[in-house]
Amino acid sequence: MPIQESSNVALHDPERAQHLLTMEFGDRTEFDDPKLEYRRLFSELLGTFFLVLVAAGGGILHGKGQISLAAAVVAPGLMVLAIILFMGAVSGAHLNPAVSLAFATRGDFPWKRVPGYIITQLLGATLACLFLLAVFGNVEHLGATLPGPGYHDWQAFLMEIALTAGLLSVILGTASAAQNVGALGALGVGGYIALAGLWSAPVSGTSMNPARSFGPALVSGDWTAYWVYVAGPLIGAAIAVGCAIILRGRRGDPISRAAGSGVLTPGRLEEKAKLSRKIDEGKVVPPGLEQPSTPGAPHPRQPRAERMIAEQTYDIINDDVPCNLAVRSRRAADRFVGVPLAQAALEFASARHAGQYREIDRAPFIAHPIEVGQLLGRDGQPEEVIAAGLLHDVLEKTATTSAELQHRFGTRIARLVQSVSNDPSIDNYESRKRELRDRVARGDSDTCAIFAADKISKVRELAQLTAGRRDETKARAELAHYRASLTMLRRVAGDLGLVDLLDAELNRLVAAAHREAAAIARAGGSAAATHPPPQRASHDEDARQH
Repeated sequence: MPIQESSNVALHDPERAQHLLTMEFGDRTEFDDPKLEYRRLFSELLGTFFLVLVAAGGGILHGKGQISLAAAVVAPGLMVLAIILFMGAVSGAHLNPAVSLAFATRGDFPWKRVPGYIITQLLGATLACLFLLAVFGNVEHLGATLPGPGYHDWQAFLMEIALTAGLLSVILGTASAAQNVGALGALGVGGYIALAGLWSAPVSGTSMNPARSFGPALVSGDWTAYWVYVAGPLIGAAIAVGCAIILRGRRGDPISRAAGSGVLTPGRLEEKAKLSRKIDEGKVVPPGLEQPSTPGAPHPRQPRAERMIAEQTYDIINDDVPCNLAVRSRRAADRFVGVPLAQAALEFASARHAGQYREIDRAPFIAHPIEVGQLLGRDGQPEEVIAAGLLHDVLEKTATTSAELQHRFGTRIARLVQSVSNDPSIDNYESRKRELRDRVARGDSDTCAIFAADKISKVRELAQLTAGRRDETKARAELAHYRASLTMLRRVAGDLGLVDLLDAELNRLVAAAHREAAAIARAGGSAAATHPPPQRASHDEDARQH
């Protein structure tokens, strides 16, 4: 679906900018799927094989006087550029133990996958050197990286530290989370390797990669100064991670984490465009969302939770021109473009909730799941969590079964949806909600995130009801549940940003109720007695309710 964007979209609408990035780079679903690890390991083996083949092979031919030093050092950079472009989306194109360790240290790559990557990289380097041994014989140290004539080991060691720190800074700055993908990463990393080699090769050989130095050393049997090419790159990588943390924080930002790893699963490209096509054809029009906030851009000095509320409102209503429900609905769906799993979940939920309407304004019910999905996306949650948020009401509100969800979206998403769904066998409202809170408290952080986003949306819906339109008994029961939910979330997931937002929304609801009661009191004291405002519960009272 073509989307016209202004050049300053990242400044005025960061969430839409995030989705434009995911349209370009794909998503992390396959990159994080353990069932596809064999593809990623093969990709690392193949990529490292080609890198060392060119790097060590160039060293051999330069030593024999058949190519220039410039050609020998530029060729690996061009090869890395090509590898990132053709398979970076599969494994991330690390090709280097220092890169894998740096991504893991920054928090973008799971440590449990690091050993497999490093072993595969060393194996790829070894296979490349065995190939060179078969072609050229054991000559020129098989292209090993060694300190240059006239330079000591310590000088080469310092050079490798500095060069690797620069290389990893480029990688961490241009990669999408733990992945070297896209033209930006390819040009940046490939260009840096070529540039570094052009001026520093006479000093240390410009390795910057323990695997690249390991292959020639193992196959040729020459381990001279090998420690330089292990310790140097590792220290340089640690320096680069420290710089990245100072510049951008411990992890890549939500845009970086959401941007992608490409499409490995058959049929995913078709699925990615399916919802967009149907919206273009007018077959699916999910409704837009109304926010109770006051229009206006967020102020950077606002408290974090208040700023999150302002950003949510600003993203939805600051669209330069007035729009009707259909246009607003289209914009709401646009937020999930480029996120294939979320798109599929939105299409499924829209079909299942067709004909259902919200009580507060008779708008199509799907508005609520869409808002939950948007909240999770803004919080930087993974795609499968956003998809589960979009689907979180289908078990309660429709005839959908857990088995059907598992078949369509996998076990993980089905379990997340089940974990935030009420138990229909419990008739009493308070008992049913207490059981749900206890179940969520036993779940993981993803479950808490979906639960918190759902409660934020529900509190906003409650805030839209005036005293004359709401059932006070029901409203008080719901408010007690939301407060008890906040207490539980503070206890089990206090560092979750959505918990702060829920707290702020509850405070806004109570403040609005007090203002409403004061207005009624000014109009006539009897009305105030009929609709007394809810009181803010203390933490002790919340605990008792929980």
